Amino acid sequence: MGRAMLAADGVRTEALTAYAQATEGREAGTVISAAHLVETLEQTAARGWSAEVEENETGIACVGVALTRSSRRSLAVSVTGPIERMGAARRAEIGQLLREELTRLAPRGYVLAPRG
Repeated sequence: MGRAMLAADGVRTEALTAYAQATEGREAGTVISAAHLVETLEQTAARGWSAEVEENETGIACVGVALTRSSRRSLAVSVTGPIERMGAARRAEIGQLLREELTRLAPRGYVLAPRG
């Protein structure tokens, strides 16, 4: 969810480095480099949904979609599940389904973060 919100809010460069550094000290394999984060946010912005695969917890993947509004920070909705059930094709399907459903179900004043 955090990546969906970072991409929607246009967070880039130095702020991403600070975000990446905040992961230091976590268990092996979960520290995210700033370069990886920049690449991931570019992908997130382009497709309109974020994905994390075993970066916060071993065996877990999630997909998130951000909603924005002009007067406040964005928020996100996510689906999380075991990696065995969240392969690449399934993550893409869930990302698209979230975008479709949130178009209809978003709280008043919120809109889907634009792709791009």
